[in-house]
Amino acid sequence: MPCLCSGDLAGLNVLLNLPSISFSMPSAALNLSMALGLPGLGGSLSASANLAAAAALGLSASATAQLSLVASASLAAQALGVGLNANAALQLAPLFASINANLPALSPLLGINISGLLALSAMGSLMATLSATLGISLGAPGAGLALQAALSAAASASFNASAALAASAAAALGVNLGLPGAMASLSAAISAAASLSLPTLSLSLPSLAHLLGLLSAVVNINATLGVNLMLPNASLALNAAIAGLPLGLFANAQLSATLSAMLAASANLSATASFAAGASLNIGMLASLMLAASLTASLGGLGISLRGIPCPICAFL
Repeated sequence: MPCLCSGDLAGLNVLLNLPSISFSMPSAALNLSMALGLPGLGGSLSASANLAAAAALGLSASATAQLSLVASASLAAQALGVGLNANAALQLAPLFASINANLPALSPLLGINISGLLALSAMGSLMATLSATLGISLGAPGAGLALQAALSAAASASFNASAALAASAAAALGVNLGLPGAMASLSAAISAAASLSLPTLSLSLPSLAHLLGLLSAVVNINATLGVNLMLPNASLALNAAIAGLPLGLFANAQLSATLSAMLAASANLSATASFAAGASLNIGMLASLMLAASLTASLGGLGISLRGIPCPICAFL
């Protein structure tokens, strides 16, 4: 298992020179971001069979939440090159030890106000997602009409947000909901995760989430808006990017009303409770795993790759 290198992290101090960003997403843009995850719009229409199977299982809200958490943890473990099994603790120990030893050196970055960066990153993600899933470029002529047409078509579809979440989680765990024994497989996955004892991160989760939010925003703003905040004088390119955002599109009252109605309908279509939540999960432990995976991915996006061990710098490894 590779580790995080303290020497490589020193380059991130350039982020202390980031300009102050005052930006917030319009409420309609926030609603659109959430709506893009619904089947029939941003979600995959080809997954209708899985959605029907998930709805038929009748998972309770708590069971769906547990299943989603385990699936996310499983994907995080896979991203780190391990399986969510009894061997994970030993395999993850060097990485977590290096993170716990070296990440506090970035504590000065905790003083950066990241709210504007997070909003700008989310806006960039929204524009990229619309282009990839619906083929709509928000800055192009007629984008508003094309988006309204896509929303109107999706609003007439019947979908269940809880079932969609369960179907996605089951797919991540490799469980075919259309086969006999799917319920037993899901229960077994939750029980197996509850029995694990994995290393955790010593840095407080709020501090780690702050650092992760900062790093992921810097990576995403570069990927979606083409602004590299690690370069000198990035503020000029950043201001130009903000000025070019098609924010006026979200002032359309009809668009806002359609989005609000879609989200309200999705919230009301919750699954029934025939499958109760089972084993108790260590949320903090699984959250540490997911944050560690996200952290390494964000650092990779900034050109900081994990190193192999034994390590010539960290004596404890």
